[in-house]
Amino acid sequence: RRSGKDVKIVVFNTGPGVKTENKRRIFEGYTTRPRGTGIGLLNVSQIVNKHGGEIYEDGTPGDNARFVIHIPANPNTPL
Repeated sequence: RRSGKDVKIVVFNTGPGVKTENKRRIFEGYTTRPRGTGIGLLNVSQIVNKHGGEIYEDGTPGDNARFVIHIPANPNTPL
C-alpha cells in the first residue's frame, strides 16, 4: 500500500536480536524479558497502523534487532 512517498524510520541495536519465530509475536504483547510487559512494541505498532503505516523487525537473529517503520507522508505537508 506504499505510494513511494513514505517516511521511513529505522531503529536498531547491537543486542542478541529477535528469534525468527518471535518476529510476529513481538507486536502482539509478547516478551522474553523476565520483568517485561511486551506493551512497548504493541503500542508502537498500533500507532503506526492507525497512521496507515507498517512496522516490521528486519534484524539478524543472534546479531541485532532492527525495526523498520514506513508511514505514508501527508500529501499536504511538503517534504
